Amino acid sequence: MSDGVFNWFECVDNKSALMGMFGGRPPLLDNVRLAQLVIGEMAEVKLSLNLPSCSGHIQNSWAVKGYDSVQLRFSCYDVGKLSLEGKMQESGLELAAAFNENRTFVIANADFRIELQYGYIRAEVYPYNSRVFEEPKSWFHQ
Repeated sequence: MSDGVFNWFECVDNKSALMGMFGGRPPLLDNVRLAQLVIGEMAEVKLSLNLPSCSGHIQNSWAVKGYDSVQLRFSCYDVGKLSLEGKMQESGLELAAAFNENRTFVIANADFRIELQYGYIRAEVYPYNSRVFEEPKSWFHQ
């Protein structure tokens, strides 16, 4: 998505922690898969995005544990606008994600689009083994 901020680390509140995990190089969000969209009660939206190919982003400590994939989890707070357009026909839809200057986060492809404006956003990284992936239950109850 060409209109987004290239270094999305600059948009999240916990960029220092992420920079260490990814060696200062943010993974591109051009070909992600939307795994979850959770709309909370307190003007919060949580999005899980699976990265397509993580070989360049897997830390040695993760590889030793058998992790071959990474999921990014964005927690968006003080959401003032949320729009969903289109229809997801299958799980694992390939999308592009971008952060824009006015605190807008967009995830879209030709058939589907999520756009939200946020007050602040945090990102978490969840490495996993793609052959035995399970969502941890605690993510829903923070």
